[in-house]
Amino acid sequence: MPVAEMFPSLRGTVDLCFSDPATTDLGACNVVFFATPTGVAMEQAPGLLQRGVKVIDLAADFRLKNVAALSVLLIFLFIRPGGILGEAK
Repeated sequence: MPVAEMFPSLRGTVDLCFSDPATTDLGACNVVFFATPTGVAMEQAPGLLQRGVKVIDLAADFRLKNVAALSVLLIFLFIRPGGILGEAK
């Protein structure tokens, strides 16, 4: 999907397209921006970095640098799936 199709204000200024990371050879890119569901960037970023691709993750995969805090957050999300998050819109 063209970026300008999703963001009409960019028509005529950007000729880029969004790509599905599951079906695109992202290793051919200079830079990859992830704005994907949890786990996608974490799975694909190491291989891209090894190929020299710069990775910018706009999702949550690498947001927390403290492994203990990440573990607590993930446990909380799995133990309480219907809590406040279930009410979010």
